[in-house]
Amino acid sequence: MIITYANFHRWSKTVIPEDVFDGFGKKSKKRLLAAIPLIDSANIRTEVTPVNADFLAWFMPMYETRINSKANPNVMPIEQRIAESDKQFFALQLFENEQPLGATIFSLPKANFSIAWRTYENSWTQTNFPINPSMYMEYIAAKVAIERGCKKLVHGKDSNPYGQNSSIGLAAFKFAVGSQPSKCKVCEIQTIDTDTVETDILVFEYPEQDEKQIKKGYLVTSRETEPKWTQVTKYPHLVEIETIYRD
Repeated sequence: MIITYANFHRWSKTVIPEDVFDGFGKKSKKRLLAAIPLIDSANIRTEVTPVNADFLAWFMPMYETRINSKANPNVMPIEQRIAESDKQFFALQLFENEQPLGATIFSLPKANFSIAWRTYENSWTQTNFPINPSMYMEYIAAKVAIERGCKKLVHGKDSNPYGQNSSIGLAAFKFAVGSQPSKCKVCEIQTIDTDTVETDILVFEYPEQDEKQIKKGYLVTSRETEPKWTQVTKYPHLVEIETIYRD
């Protein structure tokens, strides 16, 4: 099967001031509701500050280590990008017992909470909560976006297909927080023949010219590894995902 796709797409969701949980998947919302009272009573705090040298001194080593531990790592020159940009960047930071567990770097263009880079530890250091730090901080990001009157929460730009670039799990996470992919203004239109694919991938089909939102994707996988990725098929209200088997 020949699939036409763009090499990049962007993710975003509308911010609903009346409901900070809007868009989160059922399981994610349930776990957040169970975790928030526990986290609120623990020695955990978050704060928003301008990005500065002190913040980057601990964030960059954590970011580079975590990105390099992933399949198909792509470490971005964050300090250079910030220095070259005319945007003001902020850091939404997470601390447990005053130890940093990660942060989200964002800006606020056109009343949007726009995530540029983020990284978090996989787990809490001293307590097992029903939700991991990364998902908890998506909830905090939604709260901050509402407090600042943002209209959208933009989850950045990704390379397409997943599996050849970043992990398929990244797309699953963005679906789980209610984000939807759409066209980028600047991208290259390419094709892929699923008969030639030798590794598991998730590829989003390029929509019709007059459509902005991406509505169709394909999970190309083996029957043995399919269970690892079925989460991406659970959000048909965002993108319909069709499974194609490699064997």
